[in-house]
Amino acid sequence: MESNQHRDMVGPISRYSTYQYEAKFGTWRKALEAFVEYVNSETGSDQEKVNVEDALETVQENEIVFKHKTKRVPNERLKVQILMRDGNKCRLCGITVTGNDIHFDHIIPWSKGGETVLENLQILCALHNLAKGNLEYTPN
Repeated sequence: MESNQHRDMVGPISRYSTYQYEAKFGTWRKALEAFVEYVNSETGSDQEKVNVEDALETVQENEIVFKHKTKRVPNERLKVQILMRDGNKCRLCGITVTGNDIHFDHIIPWSKGGETVLENLQILCALHNLAKGNLEYTPN
């Protein structure tokens, strides 16, 4: 969930999204605190500063970082289009979903490069979306 506390991440400050920092450090605030700690730490005789992005690269060296063209959460217009197309029914079990039980699922997971577009989104009930996680699955 994007919030105002991320407003300082504008432009080409980092090639990683705020989600990457939150995944590594737990919360955005903890990431900022870790950054301050790294900047203020003394390492080596030259008191060189530790680069937080280098620290993230080390942890994620085998992980592909995707640059998305769309935001992770669909906008209201896209949600309506998906609900109309899928008929308010979970595409796995077919039950009618309403309120908090409606989950807008990425068929190709966001974490694996899937974009937030009509063709890549489907309605799932909360149970099936949480069980699916970041697996790729399209029902017949």
